[in-house]
Amino acid sequence: MISLDNPMFQEDHLPTSISTTIEFPKTLRNKQEFSYIESLMELPQKKELPVSIMIAGIEIFTGILRFESVSEESLDYTFIGHNSEEFLSGFIYEIPSTPISAYPSSIQFLEDARSGRNPEVALPQLIRQTYITSMEYNRGDKYPRGHIVAPDYTHPWEPNKKGYPLGPDCSPNAKFANFLYTNAPSIIPVIRVGFLLGKIIPKVQISSQIRTYTDRLGIVAMAQCEASDPDTPTSMLPDMSNSEFVSNILRMFCATIYLDGTTYRMIPNQEVIAELPSLNWSDRISDTFSIGCDQEYTYSISYANEEDKDELREPGSIETDDTPLEIPQCESLTDLMGKIAQQEEFVPFKDPITGNIYSGKSFQARLRIVYDQFPNRRDAIFRTDTTTIPMIDIPSQAAIKSKTLGTEGRDTTEFANDITFHCIPCVPTIVAQYYDEHPDGTPKKTMIPMQSVSGIIDPKQAGGPRSKTAYIGLVFGINIIDQGNYFTQAIPDKSSGIEIRNPDYSIGITGPQGLYEKFHRHFAEWLVKKHSTLSIEIFLHPVEVAHLRLWQKIQIGNHLYFIKSIEFSISTKANIVLANADLIAL
Repeated sequence: MISLDNPMFQEDHLPTSISTTIEFPKTLRNKQEFSYIESLMELPQKKELPVSIMIAGIEIFTGILRFESVSEESLDYTFIGHNSEEFLSGFIYEIPSTPISAYPSSIQFLEDARSGRNPEVALPQLIRQTYITSMEYNRGDKYPRGHIVAPDYTHPWEPNKKGYPLGPDCSPNAKFANFLYTNAPSIIPVIRVGFLLGKIIPKVQISSQIRTYTDRLGIVAMAQCEASDPDTPTSMLPDMSNSEFVSNILRMFCATIYLDGTTYRMIPNQEVIAELPSLNWSDRISDTFSIGCDQEYTYSISYANEEDKDELREPGSIETDDTPLEIPQCESLTDLMGKIAQQEEFVPFKDPITGNIYSGKSFQARLRIVYDQFPNRRDAIFRTDTTTIPMIDIPSQAAIKSKTLGTEGRDTTEFANDITFHCIPCVPTIVAQYYDEHPDGTPKKTMIPMQSVSGIIDPKQAGGPRSKTAYIGLVFGINIIDQGNYFTQAIPDKSSGIEIRNPDYSIGITGPQGLYEKFHRHFAEWLVKKHSTLSIEIFLHPVEVAHLRLWQKIQIGNHLYFIKSIEFSISTKANIVLANADLIAL
């Protein structure tokens, strides 16, 4: 008996293992085939070998035979067909990647990763959660007894009678990973999902609708445990198995991986129920059948960080004591940063397109420097004029709100798409750099602030266990987003980047371009309806078994069904295969 379960109805959406035990009589031919010498009382020498199951000269299944035991009458082997276990074993942090030291230079690595030319790694700017409200530049405040702070943060803080600006809370490399305005950033790589999928399941054919996303998606690799190697980007990935990683991608895009002969196909479920053709088995059924009760489902989709959202904040308002405060809106990210640049204290703003609520204030940074030479030291003298730097947080990330359909009941089956990724929260940022001037005030070079959308992460301390938190986002050059707009590639000292409207891409659950609307709705609304089930005996020709694909619909009379599970009784003495199938009505 060989059983197949439709992975579309399985929790992980992955093809299940095909296996059955076969007892081979101890005939002379079988002993020769398995290199078994009974008189020596030893195990067969061939403990695993590739095989095909054939009926009437037609190959219907391929796989391997794996030795189990020797009985008095037979050699017992287990037939294992192609299954997901052959490529899903292991962990994503074990996948090899090109070492950073293997690139011609560190500058080349940075340029390729920032521009999108690197097929494995991206370097969008990231903000460490600890420093989200910290200022990384010398401020415009003047104190009678201030401090001298060199821009490279190596100069000691020294009391001075002159009025120097207040020093920064942290350095840019402490606040930001992959800081844009330097060629020596603190690096936290973002590994491309398309690269990982290609390593895990190289034979998979991915639907073009899903591939447009997987080519953009990235996983933040921020593990700093003993087993991680900063020179190998994938070794910094979180503690996640290959099977969990692939299942998460399938849950995001409401898709299933099917076995297709000796290869695999990743197909959106909505495409399966809407477009793919059917097989007519009306003349293949026997008189033995039973009609089951209506099958009922509830359907849900959620991210791991859905529970992190601020439940106290309703869309459009923030609770201040007992009085709801209406939140002003912004028309774009550029408009948001412009409005926050005018705020001296944290003020909330809402993006009506994404539903995100941001909060921000501005800082005045002193970036113009003239160096005075002293006999024993060099001190930085800052000009009095300042550059406005907005500081932005995101207290309410609208994209991660979960979605549920159907009514729970005693006989209801839960179909939960629990995505264990963290949908990365993102904010627009402006970063700058100190720039030198000649004593007469003439700038040695022009400093242009750089704009991007940066992801907010909370990396664990180095030396502890490997983090299980897996942030995922859409990468556009130096930007990483969950939804909404982003900026063109900013170039140091040349261009700050221009905001680009993004009407197509979102990995948020809700919204017109969200995952539910684009990938889940059609399938979810079909699934939560009541469906009759049919258990039936079917007689199939070996060719039909060989060409059967579990995404295909089955027509019986005037009704269409999906195969939920099917069990084949195979005999080499018959040219027809008897199957018992459990079907669910379309």
